[in-house]
Amino acid sequence: MEKRQTAIKILPAAIMALFTAAALSIYLDISVYEPLTLLTVTALYVLFRKARKGSSRRARCAGRICGCLFAVLTVLGSYATLETRALYPLSFPICLAGFALLYSAVLTLAFSLGENFSLVDTSARDVSPKKLRRVFFTALTALFAWSLIWLAFEYPGNTTNDSLDQLRQAMGAIPLKSNHPAAHTLFVKLFFVTGLKIFRGDQNAALAFYIAFQALFMAAVFAYLIETLYKKRIKTPVLYAIAAALIAIPYYASYSITLWKDVLFSGLITVFCVTLWRLMGCKTERLPAWELMILYLSGLLAGVFRNMSYLAFFVMFPFVFALFRKKSLAAALMPLIVGGLAALICGPVYAMAGIAHNDALESRAIPLQHVACAITDGAQLSDAQREFLEKIMPVAEIPDNYYPNNADYIKELIREKGDAEFFGAHTAEFMELWRDVGRRYPASCLKAQIEQTKGYWFPDVSYWSMANFCASAGDLNIRKAPLLPESLVRVFEQILFYLNYMPVFGLVFSIGLGTWITVCLFALCIVKKQKKELVLFLPVLLLLATLCAVTPVFAEFRYAYSMFTTLPLLFVLPFASST
Repeated sequence: MEKRQTAIKILPAAIMALFTAAALSIYLDISVYEPLTLLTVTALYVLFRKARKGSSRRARCAGRICGCLFAVLTVLGSYATLETRALYPLSFPICLAGFALLYSAVLTLAFSLGENFSLVDTSARDVSPKKLRRVFFTALTALFAWSLIWLAFEYPGNTTNDSLDQLRQAMGAIPLKSNHPAAHTLFVKLFFVTGLKIFRGDQNAALAFYIAFQALFMAAVFAYLIETLYKKRIKTPVLYAIAAALIAIPYYASYSITLWKDVLFSGLITVFCVTLWRLMGCKTERLPAWELMILYLSGLLAGVFRNMSYLAFFVMFPFVFALFRKKSLAAALMPLIVGGLAALICGPVYAMAGIAHNDALESRAIPLQHVACAITDGAQLSDAQREFLEKIMPVAEIPDNYYPNNADYIKELIREKGDAEFFGAHTAEFMELWRDVGRRYPASCLKAQIEQTKGYWFPDVSYWSMANFCASAGDLNIRKAPLLPESLVRVFEQILFYLNYMPVFGLVFSIGLGTWITVCLFALCIVKKQKKELVLFLPVLLLLATLCAVTPVFAEFRYAYSMFTTLPLLFVLPFASST
């Protein structure tokens, strides 16, 4: 009887360890004769035995759900690699099951540890207004000074082709278009034109004038976050760790001095989430008016500084209303009011101002990729479908212009050799063609979806993240002119080039890993029954869902940057339950 009970205890973990080791061997292409596999099996056995002990039902359930989700994403993201393995097609189910077991065990342990872990400092702490101001301005000074050093390195700031197009719109060289949110373009214009007057037409200095403001704003955003965490009595070493990360991880400073709409938008989303958290924890009868004002202003500006982002507020409305309906009608109705105002500005107001909206190609990038992939793979269209598609773009040239990771090439094919206006007028017919192609060629459409979006949900993806570029275009006379000594410039250039590829440190550049961490933190809040905090994850999760639906590029870091600016807050939330 004792031997049977011992076998019952040992066998499940042993079988899972062997199966998971097989999955790792296939995935990593490790030789079946590699003796280190025995060490792997032993370590996995210990892991599975430990995961079965002492964990709560909620931790096990959350671990299994997240583990299965991540296993599916791992297999989908690696399908091209797994197709080359010796055991194909068995490699797919083996890896799916093996990684589901591995992730579930690891996450169950992590959630079990997190259930009773707190970052709250229970000792007495001075949270007087004077002390809070000191914390804020200390953080602001340090972060802004670091951004100014980067600005001196990349003076007058970073621009890309998108930035130059927006600057030309701001100068009136080309008409305003909503491919860049007009509100943000006008905001840039305010600083750029003012800078031209102050610096007597020096476009470099005018651009740096705006960039300096943006750097100051982003430093203030992070200082506001740190001050809030201090007020919420989060342990001081955690605050230092967050501040150190904001300095050590180079994209925070680099993005602060880069002319992209995504930067201010990300800062505004972070301010919005931090302020919402402050209001959720407010214990006074009336919510502070200045915090309500920040909530409304940050929400409205975020809604108009990124196209269609205001839709997120309508999704958030029932959750925010449920939180504040008994305490503050102004806070409860905030998403509805902010979303409605932003929609009014981006719709009727822009129309009355003659600001052209994006063509239909931008919002149909992924369906276009699906159809292009199917045709590249040899899909057969009916005569009527081919004739219709020929009016949009030359079908014969689709295979040469289809790039799985970037929809811009197909869009440019339509604009240059096809008829974008016809596409816009017949979008419904195209979507019907897309649905028909999806029904008949689901494998091609799934492959196209994976390749077009996997950078946002699969960690092992490498793509550029930071730019060190500044050039002239049209009427612009902007040029890179570093203010630092040449030796320091070379140091910063090495940082930009190498850090993205360094083992371990390179993980901070992974959008997919950021997504997994966000999902795990969301799940941990559920495990710890922190239902109110879940609403603070919605802006980031909705952003990720939107990217998977309409992204033109498979792993554009700046598109997901708001997740990384908000992640310090999200990381603390599950461990701040007693604040």
